[in-house]
Amino acid sequence: MGASQLKTLNRGNRGGQKQKGQIFTVDLIMAATIFLFVLTLTIIYSNQVANRAYYWDKTNEREHAALLASRTLVLSPGEPSNWEQLSVEDASSIGLASSRNVIDSRKLQRFAGLNQGNYSDAKALLGLSKYDVRVTISGLNRQLLESFGLEPDANKETSSLTRVALYNGEAVLVKVKVFE
Repeated sequence: MGASQLKTLNRGNRGGQKQKGQIFTVDLIMAATIFLFVLTLTIIYSNQVANRAYYWDKTNEREHAALLASRTLVLSPGEPSNWEQLSVEDASSIGLASSRNVIDSRKLQRFAGLNQGNYSDAKALLGLSKYDVRVTISGLNRQLLESFGLEPDANKETSSLTRVALYNGEAVLVKVKVFE
């Protein structure tokens, strides 16, 4: 290649043409905008996933607490087994059963009586100290026989579990509602 041809090639890069390594401000702004948009969407999505996981975990924990409380009430006589004759402070667990799925009337009466002044202690003995609870015992016709605890507000997240047991020779429904 001759010298005159090199001069012609070198002249082609003059006069405001782009050279390698240059960037326009518009390109930079567009790239930054797209990057920030994608980053924002990622943060929002990850936050929603975290909120769903937290809600699911909270619900699962509350349902597990309702399950354990209902098991304790219907399957266990409590600890000690004559807890209904003692003060609440002397009991380590409350159960209503005289035998598996058979509710003892003295234990049920004592449990319902704990609602007056010993609500916090009774729910702690059921393993529900961080929740509120409502326990109802009703006939199969839904006639209320006994109850314990507070009624949840309509807007409260509630976990509910119903078990069938025998009370005075009749089938009854033991419903445990756990809420915050």
